[in-house]
Amino acid sequence: MNLELAAVIAEIVSAFAVVATLIFLAIELRNNRDATRSSALDSLASGFNATSAQIFSDPGLTDIWLKGMEDPEALNELERTQLVLMVQSYVNTYTSVRKYHESGALPNDEWLVYSKGMAGFMNTPGGYWLRENIAITPSVIAEFDKYKELGERYAYVRQAK
Repeated sequence: MNLELAAVIAEIVSAFAVVATLIFLAIELRNNRDATRSSALDSLASGFNATSAQIFSDPGLTDIWLKGMEDPEALNELERTQLVLMVQSYVNTYTSVRKYHESGALPNDEWLVYSKGMAGFMNTPGGYWLRENIAITPSVIAEFDKYKELGERYAYVRQAK
């Protein structure tokens, strides 16, 4: 075998090695991106869970939540402040989840769970009051308006009195 043929074979093997390396790196980058997105979404879900756990593990906060979703004006100033802060926490997390959906990182079926869940309480009498008293963008309100009928899910609040 002459030296020129060996050099050509070495170049071909080297080219295949470069291509294989690039394919491997592309796969690893995609896997890393997917893992990072998944971790971020898990963190956001934990934000919803933490707020929910705080509200529903404290009977006083649960009472504020239930009364506030029906008639926030029936709450005293401290209770209304607590309600506003609880819902603002949910809306902040929801807004972050929405950004993941818009970027394509959160599939539609999962997004609908978050969107309809939030719309459920943001379309109650208290939810409408809260829209005027928390930091919330018009585009987020438009998302809630897509599911106005879901406010009826909270009809049990009126029956719990």
